[in-house]
Formats: sequence, C-alpha cells, structure tokens
Amino acid sequence: MIDTIQAWFQHLYETTGLNFTIFYDPYDWHRYVGGLRTTLMLGVTTILASLAIGAVGALLQSSPSRLLRGLVNGFVVLFCNTPPLVQIFFFYFGIGTLLPAAQTADGLRAPILDNVQWAIVSLSLFAGAFNVEIFRSGIDAVPKTTVEAAEALGYTRLKAYRHVVLPLALRVCLPALNNNLINLLKTTTLAYAIAVPETLYAVKQIWSESQNVLEMMLVLLATYAVLVGALVWIMHRWEQALRIPGYGRSAADTRTPRPPATRVGRAICRSCCPSRCLATARRSGFARSTAGCCAAWPPSCSRPGRRMAAPCPLRWRWSSVGRPCCSRASPLTSRSRSWRCCSGRWPVRGSASPCSPRGGSCRAPPGR
Repeated sequence: MIDTIQAWFQHLYETTGLNFTIFYDPYDWHRYVGGLRTTLMLGVTTILASLAIGAVGALLQSSPSRLLRGLVNGFVVLFCNTPPLVQIFFFYFGIGTLLPAAQTADGLRAPILDNVQWAIVSLSLFAGAFNVEIFRSGIDAVPKTTVEAAEALGYTRLKAYRHVVLPLALRVCLPALNNNLINLLKTTTLAYAIAVPETLYAVKQIWSESQNVLEMMLVLLATYAVLVGALVWIMHRWEQALRIPGYGRSAADTRTPRPPATRVGRAICRSCCPSRCLATARRSGFARSTAGCCAAWPPSCSRPGRRMAAPCPLRWRWSSVGRPCCSRASPLTSRSRSWRCCSGRWPVRGSASPCSPRGGSCRAPPGR
C-alpha cells in the first residue's frame, strides 16, 4: 500500500510537476511527522496549562486580599496587551539569558530551559491571561444565592469554588473558552521564531531544500485545517456533554416561545383583551367583543402591538363557525386542526370561568 502511494506521487511529479516529497521521500516524511508531533505536544500542553492558569487566576481575582487581586489584574493587563511573539522573544532571549546554565560532558553551556519549554511557558501565560477573564465572566454569571447555599451546607470558599461555582461557570463561558483555545492552537506556529521544530519549521526546511513551496504550503494549510477541525469537534462534544438547562445557553434558546398568531381583522391575537380595553379596541377595529382577542395590549391600553404585563393564561381563537374558542393547552399545542373549537370548550359571557363545556349556556359573541 505504501509503495503504491509513493509510486503514484512520483508519477504525479513526473507528469504534472507537483512535487509532494513528503509522500515518497522517507527523509522528508519523517521530518514532517516529527514537526506534527511537536505541534500536537505544544497544543495539548499549552491548552491544559492555560486552563489551569485561568481557573486559578479567576479564583484569585475574587480573593479578599487586595495584593493578590492587584497581581492578577497586572498579569492580565500585561499579557493581554502585548503581542505573543514579543512575549516569546522576551522569555527566550531575555529571561533565558539571566538564568544559570548547566555544563554538559563536552563542556558546552546548556540552558536550564530549552526553546520548546520556553515556548510552552510563553504561550500558556498568554492564553491563560485571556482565560482568567473568560472564567471571571462565567463566575459572575453564577447566582450569588447558589454560593450562599453552598456555604450554608458547610462548604469552604475553596470547596464551593471547586465543586459548585467552577462547574457552573464553565458551562456559561465554554463558547468563549473554545474560541480562545482554538486561537491558541493556531498561535503555536509562532514558536517557529525561536527554532522550535514544529510543523511550520519542518515544512519550511522541506520546501527550502526541494523548492516545492506551493505543494508544501498546501500540505501545511490542510494540516492545520484538520487539527483545528478536530479541536472544534472535541470542544463541541464537550459543550454538549456539560450542557445543563439554564446554563451555557443563548438568550434565543432560553426565552419563552410566543403562542401562535391568529388574525382577527387587522389584529394579531397573542392573548386575550382586557375588558377595560374593549371600547378602544372596538373603535380601532382590533377586537370584535370581550370574548374575542386583540393585539396583546398593555394594561394602559395606549396602543396595540405591545405585550401585556400579565397576559391571559387562556388562548382565545375565532372558530370557523364564527364563535371564539379557548384552550388551556400550551402555546405550542393549542392550535386546533379544524378551528372548530379548542379542547371542546366554549366561552360564556358573564361567567366566572371564561370557558364552559360545549352544550351549556353557549352564546354567540356580540357583534357577530
């Protein structure tokens, strides 16, 4: 199988000039796989480290100590407002030269931290600064009554944060956290600047020797598209696994659905009309009777088209025979297929209950 693939790419190079050397040259293939392995190691390590930094930093931001809060805020401001490439250079060329170095058996100077380790430190701190603010936004969204309930059960501040606040905050801030981690994976290419042998560094060496820039750039783009796509899929599955009703959902998903609209004249019926709005509704042509419906007027009856402060729990409809009907079903299931009547109940004028069984003292609504 491998020999067939190699022969096909060699034939492709001979016939079209597209030189994908990594697929038939073992030396280039091993360099490419080594760079890909380094990229995966950088991505996984920095993601885990940045999550830990963000969780701890968000906890310290709510600390009663003013000194700790000031240090965390200074850390966030410093790393969020400076470019990540400048940070990598600062750690590798600046801090790295100040640290003591060890001596090898050959008498050469060996730094305590190599370029790969400095890249992990720099990228983890850079993404961790953003994660601190992301976790803080999630913690602020957790109701204070939840924290008070945990403290009333005997939880210490640290245990309440670990077992109650952080799991709920994670569900709220997970979409923003996903975006930051995806950007972190793409930012690992900056480690190329300090000769970290990741994917971009390995591909650059291959195209410099084989003069196949276009082919290797296509391979590079496809590689990062697959890596980022896999991370997006994993984070999406994680978000679905942690989903709790009421947490981590957008406002569009959590708002109460409106009942279906039914036209009466020029009005769109969404709830029953207040009886004191009858005269105004009749003059404006938005209602036929007290048993009919109008366009969800507010109690002040100033103008139609606005929702009432306390909408009627019944859903009034005009039936096909010219009489209104009502139902106690939910807004999503109250629509009648034949419009003859909803739930077999008819309105009775003047009764305490707006709906009575069919066949009782049914009256046609006034004005019909």
